Amino acid sequence: MTEEKEPSDAFWETPIPPEEFARRERETLAALAGPEGDEMRATLEWFLRRYPTPLQRIAYIRRKMREARAFQESAVRRMGDPPADGRGGA
Repeated sequence: MTEEKEPSDAFWETPIPPEEFARRERETLAALAGPEGDEMRATLEWFLRRYPTPLQRIAYIRRKMREARAFQESAVRRMGDPPADGRGGA
């Protein structure tokens, strides 16, 4: 029995040429309006300057995912510990 993929999975797993990616990026950025769009464009421009290569971007994402996972695991452990004052609840 083969496992069928959801249509959304196929979308994310389908590679596209760099030119198509750039076109979609331009269209998306052009559609952003107002202060939020300006802020999003500025953040993207900063990120691309700070991490100019795909390898640097992937390394950044992996590092942040490790940090987020460690923080989440730490929070879960803390929630399992009884409060220091002996009272229950948050």
